[in-house]
Amino acid sequence: MYKDIFIQRQPVIYQVLKHSIASGQLAHAYLFSGMRGSQMKEAAILLAQSLVCPNGDLFACETCDVCRRVAHHQYTDIIYIDGTDRTIKKEEILQLQRKFMQTALERYNKKVYIIEHADRATPEALNSLLKFLEEPSGEDTTAILISENSDRLLPTILSRCQILSFASSTQQSVYHRAIDMGITPYDSHICSSFIKDEYQIAALVDSENYIQVMDSFHQFLTQASNNFYFAALYMQKEGFNSKNSKGKEFIALFCDIAQVFFKDVIAQNMVGDIWWNDFIMSRRFSTVASSAMRVFAEGKDKLVRNPNLSLLMDEMIFELANIETIAKKEGYRG
Repeated sequence: MYKDIFIQRQPVIYQVLKHSIASGQLAHAYLFSGMRGSQMKEAAILLAQSLVCPNGDLFACETCDVCRRVAHHQYTDIIYIDGTDRTIKKEEILQLQRKFMQTALERYNKKVYIIEHADRATPEALNSLLKFLEEPSGEDTTAILISENSDRLLPTILSRCQILSFASSTQQSVYHRAIDMGITPYDSHICSSFIKDEYQIAALVDSENYIQVMDSFHQFLTQASNNFYFAALYMQKEGFNSKNSKGKEFIALFCDIAQVFFKDVIAQNMVGDIWWNDFIMSRRFSTVASSAMRVFAEGKDKLVRNPNLSLLMDEMIFELANIETIAKKEGYRG
């Protein structure tokens, strides 16, 4: 059960919530803040379950019918809004407010809303959320906001939440736990650089999206080893073309993997597959590694905040093509 993992990996937050539940002094709004893979969603679900579970001793049992309904987003008075791969709109927040103005429908008379990736809400949605936090629908309402980038939330929203900062496992510990689960050292190295949970790594490595992104990135490096302009053309045709795009999830993962690669180039860290290591040894990539890392880091950041995927892809392709100019200035010609 997740509660056992929670106690082990987040002992401070566990004690804070345990005391609040025991004393009946839960905050009306929480912000769970931490890195990807720190299992904030799971903790939010556990807290929501604990408010309505008929069998739990402070924290939920996680196994009864009520707990299962909460976990599967089927409990009427607990609303889950997911901004993982999209922008949260103002109308969603207004709809949430209208629903919570109504009487609770479930027997335990508790209303909870969980907003994952709350920082991905539009400015209009954040303003509506602020108003809702300032004027909650009653003492029986609890808000749980989840964010990997809490600095993008309004300061006034932060001031109205009890902020719980989730500790992250080190990359090294996640790397070893992933290997213990049977994941290759190569995949464990790459994924533990941006995911801090071995179970999420296992799910990602087994996904079709990961296989496709790794294949596209391999082809990108093959083109870039000769000319970054050709690599940009390849991505325009195969990967970043807005008409053929596999979506934000594909592009985000591509950017994550690219940042790991160019970081390895800078450090000359050869722990990957044969083709990965061969490219790391290339002087062409060492001359532009910092610039390339910047392009992919900025692209990932803009991807989170920019709903115009087509414009963002055009900007990234332009920046990738410009890297060839940088390579030539550094004295390397493919």
